[in-house]
Amino acid sequence: MDGHSGIENRKVNENNKPHFKLILAFLKSASGNADFVIHVTSNIVYGPTPHPFKFLEHIGFERFEGECPFFHTNCFWRHFAKFEEYAPGIENTTAVQNVHNAFNAFVNRIEELYDIYKRQGEILRLLGESCPSIDIFASKPPIIKIQPTEIPHWIEPIKFSRLIALEKQRTEIEQEIKDLQEYLPLVFGDGDILVSAVLKSLRKFGLSADSAVKGYTVDILAETQDGSKKFGIEVTGCTEGIKKDSKKLTQVLEFEMKKEHDEKTILIANTYKNMPIEERASREHFTQNVVDFLSRHPILLMTGYDMYRMVSDVMENRRTPDEIIKILFNSVGVLKYL
Repeated sequence: MDGHSGIENRKVNENNKPHFKLILAFLKSASGNADFVIHVTSNIVYGPTPHPFKFLEHIGFERFEGECPFFHTNCFWRHFAKFEEYAPGIENTTAVQNVHNAFNAFVNRIEELYDIYKRQGEILRLLGESCPSIDIFASKPPIIKIQPTEIPHWIEPIKFSRLIALEKQRTEIEQEIKDLQEYLPLVFGDGDILVSAVLKSLRKFGLSADSAVKGYTVDILAETQDGSKKFGIEVTGCTEGIKKDSKKLTQVLEFEMKKEHDEKTILIANTYKNMPIEERASREHFTQNVVDFLSRHPILLMTGYDMYRMVSDVMENRRTPDEIIKILFNSVGVLKYL
């Protein structure tokens, strides 16, 4: 069951909330089975973290990759109720009215559920920051082993003031090292670690940035604080340059053709990711066929090292975040970052 296919699929109830549009549909199959299905989507593309789509997946909704007949785009759906035996006129029974009541109750509290989900994520994040040495919610409980050299907690009140100062300094240095190291995957990483480094970089430039929902045509959606400039960014890491047969080209082109908010489309490719930086200079990062293929569209192509140098320039005050944002938004084709 995909929540959409049948000989009859009609809307029987609907409601809208600030973050969600919801429809209750009656779906009848060729075999005579009949079901109630909830369809949900959101007009929110930028802003809240986690995104409403991630929340819907969290509570058991499935993403429909085709075109939903009610929203005329992708949606999330969930099997809500099933008729044991369907017969015409059964829609008017008390049991069916109870289905509508349950749908309305869900609609009326979905925003509350979403707020709790966001709060849960924030609390878990803070818990992780408060005790970074222990993965509290790991799949297996962490093993705690006491070392003979470990200093007991009751020593804290009698520590030398100089020791306290040095330990504080060490903690601050370790935190700064960890923070800076999170940018390094821009030049060696791929997958989630590379996406995280790009997200961190975009936020360094003052952009609001978040991962797109799973299955979306790009990895990241970002925008300026005033919403005047928006970005759709696909990220990849590879051992060579980007060639015309790369699936990433199809993804960025599909996003460019279907985008609804005039976003700037960018492909960030950490090309030659296993090669030292000095050896990459003479390499072709995007083949001419790739450039020609995308030449009709204002898509920006750049490397992970380009992004790394942008971060470095902002840190060293050689360029401002606003200057970097303008470069990202206005550049077309292969970036020539000087």
